[in-house]
Amino acid sequence: MGIDILASSLHKNFGPSGVGFLYIKKELMKNLNCFLVGGETVADTNYAIPQYAPLPYKFEAGLQNYAGIIGGGNAIDFIENIGTSKINEYKIQLNNILTEKLKTIPDLIILGPDSPLLRGGICNFIINGIDSFAIAKILSESNNIMLRAGYHCVHAWFHKNNISPSLRVSVQIYNTEEEILVFADAIKKISAYFK
Repeated sequence: MGIDILASSLHKNFGPSGVGFLYIKKELMKNLNCFLVGGETVADTNYAIPQYAPLPYKFEAGLQNYAGIIGGGNAIDFIENIGTSKINEYKIQLNNILTEKLKTIPDLIILGPDSPLLRGGICNFIINGIDSFAIAKILSESNNIMLRAGYHCVHAWFHKNNISPSLRVSVQIYNTEEEILVFADAIKKISAYFK
């Protein structure tokens, strides 16, 4: 693929938290120094000079998160069994339904591209005049619906565009159309209550 360095966490791919992978081209790895030592990173040592293990082992200090690695492998198997194209198609299908329902709510503004094709399984929105954190709390306590409210790690963009914290709903292969309709109905009721 021509990639020099690639890092990925697995918790956004159905895997456990605290596990991921880092790919580095061998030519680049040769020029890197260890920043952690111990465990299997050292083949042998004396009081003066360590002899590091061969690549890539010299960078794998300490006990590995083997339970997370096994769980991560199962997550990858899960994705491969369904197929990434099927997962993406399903997320866009749900996001289409979600988008059409949200567009009917007065003062609700979807942030980012209008088309779910360009948003995948994510939909960020605000409702003018209603605090996003309050909406998230109401959804959590009254409907057991969890979503994220805030600046979503892009504070500067929100500030530059003078946009208040938003709500972010994510759809995934394990969600259903019924859940989307329940969510949209709850948002509509909350919006009407505050207006």
